[in-house]
Amino acid sequence: MSQWLTGNTGVEKLALLNERFENLCLTRINKELNSNFSHYTPCMSLDKGRDKLPKILLEKQNLLIKNNNYLSSLADFYTPPANQRIEGKNTVEFEFSSSNGDIFNSAIEFFESSSSFVVDVYKSIITNIVPMNTIKGSVRIEGAGNSNHESLGAIYLSVPSQHPMEIQLAINIAHEVGHQALMLYQTSDSIIIPQELGRNIYSAVRKTNRPAIQSFHALVALVFMRDFIASINRTDLSQEKSVFIESQLASYNCSLKTNVLDFKNISFTGIGNRIYEEIFEYVEKIKL
Repeated sequence: MSQWLTGNTGVEKLALLNERFENLCLTRINKELNSNFSHYTPCMSLDKGRDKLPKILLEKQNLLIKNNNYLSSLADFYTPPANQRIEGKNTVEFEFSSSNGDIFNSAIEFFESSSSFVVDVYKSIITNIVPMNTIKGSVRIEGAGNSNHESLGAIYLSVPSQHPMEIQLAINIAHEVGHQALMLYQTSDSIIIPQELGRNIYSAVRKTNRPAIQSFHALVALVFMRDFIASINRTDLSQEKSVFIESQLASYNCSLKTNVLDFKNISFTGIGNRIYEEIFEYVEKIKL
């Protein structure tokens, strides 16, 4: 099986592609601003308006963003798509708090304990985790998450209200890593031929028809979530957590088995077809 997303070869390809992309963005921003930044930051991938970025968004931060000044500056440039306004207030905002920080730290530790290739991809391409705060009941109990082409390397996440929270949040990290991986390939390839990007295909994540490229993103994210939880050592976990993981794994397995077939008649690009074939072979090996 040719690996573009999964396994050691997939990790190596993504790491190399990410390094090239980051170097390109870093060289570009230093040339444009006559600066000498030495580390890539996600906002450097912004398509337009880079000259208006405040310095703090171009400075290296810790993996988990805890600096609320940074988050406030970020809010001037980007609004999370999960946000809605209720009675004039945002339902999703960038914010770090010590209480949420503990859950994020537990989730990151749990995520990194998995032996999945997903963790290696994460360590190779993720620069920042951006915490979001949500008004209870305004977003899905699984929590809000987002990745976007304008800040590659940053994943935006809120703390879920669903228990066990740290495991659900770790799953959400895996989900966003899947999006990030596919977006890296999209920096130079459309994955699906342009004429079919908007064709409606069922999304196994949103449980509704969506444009083909968005549904394919969901399929990739599902592979990453599935592999992450399938590779967790459950020996020392409580029964509640083990049951939760087993339930999620069964759900992902069934969704992948059915949804992967929905893309059989989609016209992929050369790279897109290789990625789809890799996913198809991966799913074929899953035993229900």
